[in-house]
Amino acid sequence: MKTDSYWWFVRCGIQQATWIVVALLLLVGIGWLGVTNSATGHWWSYLGWLVSAFAISLLSGPLPSILVCFDISDRQLYVFWAALVIPYWAVLGATFGHVSWKRRAVGTDAESACASGKKLRQVRWKIEVAALLLAVLGFPQGPVSGPAYISSPKQPRIAIINNLQQIDAAKQQMALEKKLSPDYAPTEVELAEYLRNATNSFRQPISHIRYVLNPIKEPPYAVLDSDWRFRRRGWRQGYTITNGTEFRLP
Repeated sequence: MKTDSYWWFVRCGIQQATWIVVALLLLVGIGWLGVTNSATGHWWSYLGWLVSAFAISLLSGPLPSILVCFDISDRQLYVFWAALVIPYWAVLGATFGHVSWKRRAVGTDAESACASGKKLRQVRWKIEVAALLLAVLGFPQGPVSGPAYISSPKQPRIAIINNLQQIDAAKQQMALEKKLSPDYAPTEVELAEYLRNATNSFRQPISHIRYVLNPIKEPPYAVLDSDWRFRRRGWRQGYTITNGTEFRLP
């Protein structure tokens, strides 16, 4: 294959990308060894973590930021993440091989430059700069700010429990002011004036929630009348609350 041909440049780009991937994987391994073989709080441990995080961010580029936009499970996210790293770098290498070919020199000078390895270094340099820029762009939702900062999927449950606490407090206040019997069962209309936000308390944070008020002496509870799917939002994994799930005060 001629050293000035299009496919030679593309092959060189992929080859240089492969060497960069190998170097980054070695950095990940070295950093991980520093984390696992150092005492807790030792500066070697922090240095190893930083090296690994830097290498993983470069390896991943914008992939995590793209994948968390889809409603997939954490397991699927990690599988796709690992599977797409190699194609990502292959495309990156081929792209900059193509760019270098477009800017190639003419005639024997180009052939001698390729033979001497100058073009290889140029391609590698372009790939490294592009990978760094893409990693910086993908960092806000990248591996460093990822799984360790996932919001708890219990947040909607907590909100429903808060609503139940408001409803229970409203029941007790109404019973005290109107001197109601402990067996009296209030209605939503009666409780509305004792609730700060009656509509939200009865209908939020998710649809299909039915609040069972119960008599004054018994605490209220909530029931989900149909399956409710919460989609993935960034690193917060989506999940489903099934029909018939009950939410009760602790």
